[in-house]
Amino acid sequence: MIKPPKLPAFFVSFLICSVILGVPMALAALYLGSPPAEVSAPEIPDYIPHRSEDMTVLLVGGQKDQIPSAMMLVRFSPADGEILLAALPSETMVEDAGRFDSAGGVWKRQGEKRAVAALSKTLTIPIDRYAAVDPELFVTIVDTVGTVEFTLEEPVTLSDGAVLLRAGRQLLDGRKIAAMLSSRGIEGGEEARLKLLSRLAADALNQRLPGLSPAISDTVFKAVANFGQTDLSYADFEVRKQSLRYLQGLDKPVSVIEITGDYNSAGNTFLLSPESAQTLIDRFGAKEPAQEEQQTAAPMERKTLREIFGF
Repeated sequence: MIKPPKLPAFFVSFLICSVILGVPMALAALYLGSPPAEVSAPEIPDYIPHRSEDMTVLLVGGQKDQIPSAMMLVRFSPADGEILLAALPSETMVEDAGRFDSAGGVWKRQGEKRAVAALSKTLTIPIDRYAAVDPELFVTIVDTVGTVEFTLEEPVTLSDGAVLLRAGRQLLDGRKIAAMLSSRGIEGGEEARLKLLSRLAADALNQRLPGLSPAISDTVFKAVANFGQTDLSYADFEVRKQSLRYLQGLDKPVSVIEITGDYNSAGNTFLLSPESAQTLIDRFGAKEPAQEEQQTAAPMERKTLREIFGF
């Protein structure tokens, strides 16, 4: 086990969970035997995506028993042929048992299940599972999956001028990614950090999913299950192997939903913009008719939060 410096592991949380939930699968077509007299045999797919396989997971990175450095929603949807990513600040305000707190604060003080429930209620979207990985696993897991080719138009710098990543095309391994994510002092603030993180995560998955073997998927899943915090079960992983291979055969199935919102003057409270809140409902919300009434109520709940905090 590699022992990297204790750095936030948000990217890995995301990368791992995505591997757990879904290494995509190639859609195969099976031809019938030789047809009689010029009649073509129909194509019969081995697998047809089903809505019941959709799953949304909250991925969390940071030191155990501390406020997470960041959070990411990952929606695995073979029925839609996509994996969606949305990075959220841990300062995102949620309603928890009639009180208001940050999602990260609830995670630390009340536990992961309570934080998932509060975030799901506030955003009015289903969150089916959670997964968190502490920094001890960060470098090992990223390097197991493979380096990421990444291109930056401008260097990534800290507020003091120190350069974390140079501009241009480069290969990032686990240690380089960890170094980039180790500080919240990136020039441009949290919004810039989360956008960069989301883009990096999407690029990594789109590059690595096609060649990710079942053996590596199993290795990463076992590492998270044994050493991380998660309510993902082996059954969650096992029943989605076909859908993982299906997504693996698609062209760039991973896309990013960029989040906007407002911080308070102290920087410890973040409220989603109404536009981002509605986008999460549209893209991450359950696709069943029974959820429509719940989803349409979301803008009023969020407006109330924004009014309460004076945004």
